[in-house]
Order: sequence, then C-alpha cells, then structure tokens
Amino acid sequence: MTSYDWQGRKHRSNGHSHEYLPPREQDVRTFDRERRTEPSHRPQGDQQDARHESTRSSYNSQPRSYFDSRRYHLNDPSARARDQQAPAGFKSQQASWIPLSPAEKNFPRHSDDAPRTQDARRNKYHKEGTPPADARRSRLITPHSEYDIIKPLESRPGVPVAGGMNAGIFLLEHRSTRELYVEKRLRMRDETDCARVASEQSALYEIRKAGSCTHIVDVIEAFAPSISPPYCSLVLEYCNSGTVKDFIERYIEERKITPEPFAWHIFAGVTAALCACHYGTMDAMHSTTSPRRWEPICHLDVKPSNIFLTSTGRTNAYPRVVLGDFGCAVREEDIDSGILEQVYTPEWLPPENERSPYGARSLGSSLGTYTDVWQAGAVVQAMCRLLSAPNQGLVEEERPCGSRFTFALNNVISCCMARDPDDRPTAVELVKEIKREMQKQGMSV
Repeated sequence: MTSYDWQGRKHRSNGHSHEYLPPREQDVRTFDRERRTEPSHRPQGDQQDARHESTRSSYNSQPRSYFDSRRYHLNDPSARARDQQAPAGFKSQQASWIPLSPAEKNFPRHSDDAPRTQDARRNKYHKEGTPPADARRSRLITPHSEYDIIKPLESRPGVPVAGGMNAGIFLLEHRSTRELYVEKRLRMRDETDCARVASEQSALYEIRKAGSCTHIVDVIEAFAPSISPPYCSLVLEYCNSGTVKDFIERYIEERKITPEPFAWHIFAGVTAALCACHYGTMDAMHSTTSPRRWEPICHLDVKPSNIFLTSTGRTNAYPRVVLGDFGCAVREEDIDSGILEQVYTPEWLPPENERSPYGARSLGSSLGTYTDVWQAGAVVQAMCRLLSAPNQGLVEEERPCGSRFTFALNNVISCCMARDPDDRPTAVELVKEIKREMQKQGMSV
C-alpha cells in the first residue's frame, strides 16, 4: 500500500515492512500502474515571472562575480528540498558505506569498518566452492613490492576495461598489507606510444611532487615488466565505487533523477582536480596557493568514465571524487607536438574541435585548459540529463541541465560550455563560484 505523509513524502508498506521513497517531485520520470502524473510544483506563468523579477532586483544590489556578469542567478525555492535528498546507494556519514554504482557487481570490494580475516580475503574473489589456493593467482613482482593479480577489471560483465593505449587493467592485492591496487598496462609499440606513456607518468609524478591532491589518482609506482610484448605498468590507487559513468547508467536503468547536491559534489571534485593540473593548487577548496613555477597540465579527456568514486578518504556522505586516466594529458606548451594524434574521445571535444576531420593533430592550439573546463561542465550536464554524451544545443538554449535543477547550476554549466573558449571561466574561478553556491545552499564543501 502506498501513502503520503504531511511533507508529501511517499511511503510503501506491505504490512510487514515499511519503505521510504523519495518525494514525488524527484520521481517524475516514474509512472505508477495507473500512469498518473503529478502537477509540477514549479510556479508557472506570471508567478514565475514575478519571482524572476524580484530575484533579479535583489542580485542587482550584490557584488557581481564572473558568472553574474553573464547571467542572473535565480534561486529555486524547491532546490533546498532536493538538496536534502541523497542519491540512492548512499547512507549518512555515520552509516557503513554502500557502493553507488553497478560496479558492486563487477568489482571486488570490502567494508572499510569491519576487519577481514586472511581466509575471508582469499575467499572473496573466487566463486563459491572454488578452493582459495594462492597458486591459482598470477603474481606481479615489481622493483619495490609483490602483488597478487586478482582479476582483470570489467566495464561490464564479460567486457574488460581497456581502451586507447591500455593493454589491460587488473585488480591487485599487496601480498604483505593486503591493500587493493590497480595495475594499468600501457602499450609501447612505437615512438608515439612511448611518448604518451612518458607524458602520462610525468603528469602524475609532477602533480604528486607538488603535493598530495585527494582528487587526482595516486600513482604508487611505474615500471616496464615486459620487453616482448613491450608495455609499461602503472600501479595506482584502487577506487572501490566505480565511476560517474556507472552512476549515469544505473540511474538511466532505474529511471531516477540525479540529486542536485550530488551533481555539485562531483562538479566540485572535478574542478579541484583541474586546479591541481592547471595551477598546481592541491587543495583548491580551502587554499589558493600554488607553486611559483608551474607548467599547466591539460587533461583533455575529462569524461564520466575517467571520474572515479571511492569510499576511502571521503569527508561526507558522498564518495571522494578522483580524476584518473591521464593518457591524453600534456603540458600546455607541448600541445602542438603531435603527441595527441588519434587519441581522444570525439564526443567529448568542445565545439571548437567538433569539425576537425583529420585527427587530433589538426586540433593544434585549439586545445588547452579551456578544453578541460568545457568537459567538466559537460560531465555535470550528462549527469543531470542522464546522457551518454554532452548536448551543446541545450547550452545554446541556456538550460543545459534542465528545469528540474536550480538556475545557479544551469548558469555555471552554461558558462563552462560556452561556445567561445574565451568566454569560459578558469578552474580557479569555477572553484570559487562552486564553493559560494554550495555554501549558500547549505551543502558541505
């Protein structure tokens, strides 16, 4: 039986158990058996125009930021109710972690709170009834450590995670500490591959040398274990909760709507990572200091499948956001060197690059830090709209995220995805604006 309480929250009971369901406003894409639809709570017609005028006048008396100069910020009173709703798959900060994405079916994981015995560790990654003999595992011996190769990671059942230069991605377990890591194997077939491998390693080590950024994937070690076939291995931190792409696919499958606070959280984590790449600022949300001499690093492949989520090191109920896969990363001054040839994701290139039919070499100086900013906005648009690729046409209509999200979020994403690169904000300007909006809406930064 389904009922509603005085706050309009939906409940379902079968006589033995009671289940709380999100507000009807956040479940508008789901239809009940009678296919009834609820009227929108958003004001229409003259009421909405009146609210816009009153809000617009209040902003005229406030100091203008970069974003205010381009569009008015219009507050949505219904946003606060959405802000209080966490996305499915999360519990409160005091509760145990529940993974967000379908990766819980594909990736091995364990509770951060409960200790595991050695037998439990061994049995965890084998099918029921299979003897947990260590001899069944392959072993990876590096110059510094020794690991067990548990299994190749999969983007979905039966499909290994491999693309671009990757020769495979494997889940590792350290033989001494039993900590989980990821081995990323990079092909080194020719000079172009070798240059790209060197570029990825250099970018990760430069960021690590400048300080610890919690939003950049941590590289543990790098080595070349094989000459034939030639490849290089990177041992990286393991993110146990999948990717933003997994989140989008799950919400599409379950016909849910992305909670706006979670979209802001992902946006904040990605822009903080970009500050580390572009300026060497390791904790952009709380500090603006950066090294005196820092050569900007352009990621150039910011997309949902390269944004990882992990329960370790999180500061609130949401997972920590980690930007990974620096396979396309280059220094800003080296963009014209040709390293980017044929290695990029066409669907995630900004408008100034969408008509380049001759490969990435032809992009030339049209790539830069502003490319990363556009892609960061496109990731949030894909989350809000539940898209597999960004839609620039919606940006031109000034509603990139849709009417279910606040005007503040739509405004910032419109700025990030502006057609003219010169009209886009920098990563530092983005961090300041995101922090201001999150604090205004009562969200933790």
